[in-house]
Amino acid sequence: MKALRDLKSSEYRKLCKFKTVDLWKYNLKNYDNVCIFGVEQMMEKLDQKFHEELKPGTRIVVCRFPLKDRKPIEVFGSGIDTVWLYFQELYIHQILLY
Repeated sequence: MKALRDLKSSEYRKLCKFKTVDLWKYNLKNYDNVCIFGVEQMMEKLDQKFHEELKPGTRIVVCRFPLKDRKPIEVFGSGIDTVWLYFQELYIHQILLY
């Protein structure tokens, strides 16, 4: 929480939006960057949500637990302090065929 307070009071606060919402009811489609500090039990369902809502090219940063069915672009830290960076790719179910 200290890091969050520090960020909100820094010059970078204009670059970030912090939301406290029900993640499962909130649509993420308008975001270019998403950072989640989740728990292991939610990661599979969260990954499905990302596939359904995020546009291609969105950066996804997850802390503590990885998205198991994705290959990270980069990994930072180790152990419980590990952070994974992913890019949302275009998936076939996102394409409308006429």
